[in-house]
Amino acid sequence: MGNEQEKDSLINDEETYNVGEITAKLVAKAFWKEEVNQELSDLGIDEKWTFVPNAAGCLSGNYDDAMEYANKHRSHSIYSHDCSDLCKKKGCGALYVADGNWKLRYAHCMWKVPVVIEGFGKINYPSVCPLTPVRGKAFCDAHVKVAEKQQIKTDLREFLKSCGSNENDCCETDKMVLRSHDKMEEQLDKLAESSNVNATTYQGTSDFLEKYHNAIDGANSDQIEDIQCNKDTGGKTTLHSWSRGSMWIVTAGGIIEYFQPLYRSESPTQAFVIFMSWLLLKFKPMIENGLDNEEVTKAIESTILSYDNMCHVDNMKICRQDLTLPAPLNLSWKLLGKVIDRLHLRNHKDPKCKKYYDPDGKVPKEFNSMAAEQTFVWASRMKKIVCAMPRLHHFFYVHRAIKRRNAYTQRCYKLNKNPVLPKLSKDHYTSDIN
Repeated sequence: MGNEQEKDSLINDEETYNVGEITAKLVAKAFWKEEVNQELSDLGIDEKWTFVPNAAGCLSGNYDDAMEYANKHRSHSIYSHDCSDLCKKKGCGALYVADGNWKLRYAHCMWKVPVVIEGFGKINYPSVCPLTPVRGKAFCDAHVKVAEKQQIKTDLREFLKSCGSNENDCCETDKMVLRSHDKMEEQLDKLAESSNVNATTYQGTSDFLEKYHNAIDGANSDQIEDIQCNKDTGGKTTLHSWSRGSMWIVTAGGIIEYFQPLYRSESPTQAFVIFMSWLLLKFKPMIENGLDNEEVTKAIESTILSYDNMCHVDNMKICRQDLTLPAPLNLSWKLLGKVIDRLHLRNHKDPKCKKYYDPDGKVPKEFNSMAAEQTFVWASRMKKIVCAMPRLHHFFYVHRAIKRRNAYTQRCYKLNKNPVLPKLSKDHYTSDIN
């Protein structure tokens, strides 16, 4: 694993420490290095990775490069597990619960980067730069340089003031952002430019969008008919630009199978693209492994996805069309069972939601349809830690925490025990359904 070069890099660190001294930075550095080493071992490349200051290939670089490699691998894969009888009894393999976790967020650059497909143009997707901003600045390192060349203020508060906020608002986040919002959006729209790093880069959706960009063009992402539901998918006003959280897909047995970041809002378009990316990762290997179309079709039909905003996602025009995918994946969304869990269904006012997405008769009572909510109570305990992290550490830390949680859940089931799940408080139920 490039041990000699690793030792040299450790010896040549700029910071020096007294013998026996243990500082917070030293502990943090040791933690990240051990986590990276463990992840490389899990991926089976610990003997192949070469630690050098500057990357000289896909399997070389420093510890941050190794984290980036792991994050990219994570975004294009599903967390696997050895399903036991007790796990299946709770609905694992049949019921999957998707939900947006709005608490685990990170601050990102305020520059707008539209998603542009070569030969097609700009598509209807969040226009954001997902990179972490320079401390105290409005933009990431690359966009700070671009802004300075164009004589645009780069200091966060100075930039907001240049967009119309008042001096008296400097300590009031809501007023400062709201006063400058329209002018800021107008200015950023003028500066927007496409880049290889955009909202899809760390979401694992770039491959799907490049191949099937017609799925979310302006017409197909429209709703077929108005649905009178009051599901809130927006976000709170913040001084900086923050991700909207992340979309999680959890098995009814409590195994976290998939998570991807959300930007701007938990929109039906983003949710649909993430769900389709998950479906392809789940069922495409079956075709590649030689299963015939009939077997794959049955596997998709026996899968149920529960999502609290399913009515708006399934109401997009693209959901009524056959996708340009090989059969039977072209019908995967139509074949998939779609429900809204019993808790959230109470909050849906449109009678169509009850008619089409009622879990009664589709989901057995013993299946745990609250798996995502229970998982979020556990995951939200990391809020103060991961929300203070830059993008790279944020994704990697959550990824490693998920792997540990899944390993614990799997071990409990193998021992014929139920994993300890945090109980949902009354306040949690109330805040979630309102």
